[in-house]
Amino acid sequence: MLNIINNIITYLFNNILFIIFIISSLIILLILVFRRQISEIIQKMSLENELPDFLALLLTFEANGIRLDEVLEEASKNKLVLPKPYQKLSLIFSVLSRITNDPYTCLKKLAEYIPSNRVKNFVRGYAEVLITTGDTLSYIDSFINEEFSVLKMRINNIVSFIDMLFEGFLIILLGILVYSLIPLGGLPIELVVFIIVMLSLFSYILAYKLLELTYYYMSTFYVFLTIVFIVSTPIILFLIQDLMVVYTLIIILAGLFLYFKHRIFEEIDSQTMVLLEEVYGESRLGMPIDSALIKVIDRLDGPFTKITDLLKMGAKPNEIVNAINFSQLSRKVFSLLLTPVEYSKSHYRHIGYIINILDHIRGLRKSLSERSKIYYIYVLTLPLVVLVFMNTLLNMDSSMIYQGIDQVFMKKMTYVAVFESLIIASMIDKGYWFRSVLMYAMMFLTMILLL
Repeated sequence: MLNIINNIITYLFNNILFIIFIISSLIILLILVFRRQISEIIQKMSLENELPDFLALLLTFEANGIRLDEVLEEASKNKLVLPKPYQKLSLIFSVLSRITNDPYTCLKKLAEYIPSNRVKNFVRGYAEVLITTGDTLSYIDSFINEEFSVLKMRINNIVSFIDMLFEGFLIILLGILVYSLIPLGGLPIELVVFIIVMLSLFSYILAYKLLELTYYYMSTFYVFLTIVFIVSTPIILFLIQDLMVVYTLIIILAGLFLYFKHRIFEEIDSQTMVLLEEVYGESRLGMPIDSALIKVIDRLDGPFTKITDLLKMGAKPNEIVNAINFSQLSRKVFSLLLTPVEYSKSHYRHIGYIINILDHIRGLRKSLSERSKIYYIYVLTLPLVVLVFMNTLLNMDSSMIYQGIDQVFMKKMTYVAVFESLIIASMIDKGYWFRSVLMYAMMFLTMILLL
């Protein structure tokens, strides 16, 4: 069995370029054959991924008396910016509105061109409410609450997969320990590295999706650096001797550098919430939203002075949002706050809805942070279980152990599994692995235990 595995691995490495060419050719062929179906799937996913943002934006317009048909009409003229897939829908709506001026008929026809059932049902339901009760604001508000319930369910499904992956790391470690006792020789290092890297990358993709759903911004540099760490860690540690201490210090120093570099965004998120509450209070006293925003920013004297300058210059909301270098959550807040101002500066009702939406987002983040504590326990369990198991086997009568255990290999394997698991646990906890103090503490503790 082991010879077969070794032969397969050797063949794959020797013919890697040919295999990549074959796989690439098959992928291109499938894309060409099923390009229409793939296009519809991509469009459906885009619509559903951007639905919470679209609903939040639409809610702010509805609070100012601007209906969905009017929003789509304005977007089709590029007078306001919607999420990209909904900007495309606005163009279809514009064509339909030239055929008939009835908003109900246009929206019902528009629903027929939407590939996503969730978005289709929303548009159809809106059209029905429009000609019955007319209370479209309450309809959107209830749909947003339902959407966040769906979002929680999606997050729970992804978390269930991550649970299995964390258990998988522990099972793999113990499996290799047991396998080392079987008189068939040790596992090929290449196979071990490949399994760990694939498991880690899959976990990272799931964690990345979780963070997208809770509005954490991932820069290209951050994504690339994290993937480099995930892929290179097992390769470096398995190929180079006595590098655990140095590598731990490198990771900790790199993490601390990123932590201090990105700490400003965390502070901006916190100040944005304070600013929003202050603007809400001022606007309820009768002050126009843009004036209230300028007043609050001048009083807080924070990192938002550029916004007041742009407001005084008469910049459009999308120009202001694109000009600020904030986190995705803060940009979302200012987009929702400013976009309806161009149409009605005196209404404050939509700010209350924005605060409600942010409470939903913060609730999702908090639930993930609570869940991460279980993952930290998993990570702490890994080295403890392996060390206890390994020491128990080593203390047994040598006649019972045919092959013996490569302690150096097992310690490296354990350290790599802990590191890869900590990356995922810390991302789920803080949004970014380098923001977690527990990440550094547990890496250092693991290094001490394994030395």
